[in-house]
Amino acid sequence: MSARRFNVIVVGAGPAGVSAAKSAAGVGAKTLLLEMNPRIMAMKPCGMAVSKATLETAEVEASPRLIHNEAYAIVYAPNMKSIRLHGTGYLINKTMLLQEIACQAAERGAEIHVGERVLSVRRVDGLMKVETNRGVYEAMVVIGADGYNSTVARCLGIKERSEPIPTIQCVMAGCKIKDPHAVRFYLGNEIAPKGYAWIFPWNERVAEVGIGVRGAPIKPYLDKFIKMFEDELGRAQIIDYRGAPVPVGGVISEFIQD
Repeated sequence: MSARRFNVIVVGAGPAGVSAAKSAAGVGAKTLLLEMNPRIMAMKPCGMAVSKATLETAEVEASPRLIHNEAYAIVYAPNMKSIRLHGTGYLINKTMLLQEIACQAAERGAEIHVGERVLSVRRVDGLMKVETNRGVYEAMVVIGADGYNSTVARCLGIKERSEPIPTIQCVMAGCKIKDPHAVRFYLGNEIAPKGYAWIFPWNERVAEVGIGVRGAPIKPYLDKFIKMFEDELGRAQIIDYRGAPVPVGGVISEFIQD
């Protein structure tokens, strides 16, 4: 099977991947974006809160279709003393944001394949050869934006030294949120050992509620956290539930090969 040739192949269509494809195509590189899932969408736990500068950088309009809510942030210490952070940001529809940036990449000339899983990446005769469940491609540059369990990193021997911690996030409906414009972070080992928990409202009735911990079973801490706010969350129902490992430990030491 002959390989199709590109200048840049991006693996993974999360925020980094769609942005990389947009940037590469924008400077004239023949670009291919590969996503293993059948559609470009938000898959993992994410509070979906961004700064206003994030949308400006992404060249995405803050439209009512994209924005769930405009909010400020409050951080609670273990003793429940709090500080309010300066500025405001947005609670967004992350799937819509990813698809908008992917659209911009396509408009700049990027080719996008969904439902295509990368099987191997290796160097052959001075080029990077990418084999998938659908075909074979070659490129001068491969960008691995495929997350913590990166196929690209594994194939190229790039070591990930970050520690994965479990996270869970729910979207809860039927809430009675007291301040729908406050995204709240809660710190402390009683709430989330070596991590934090959060409540990010879309409005008075719907909120994202999540937690990440280290060295402890996560589900009991999520249940305990929800019970702490029984007046706001006690009668609410979970309409979306997802979990994933999230790497912590800062920027990885090795992220470029050759």
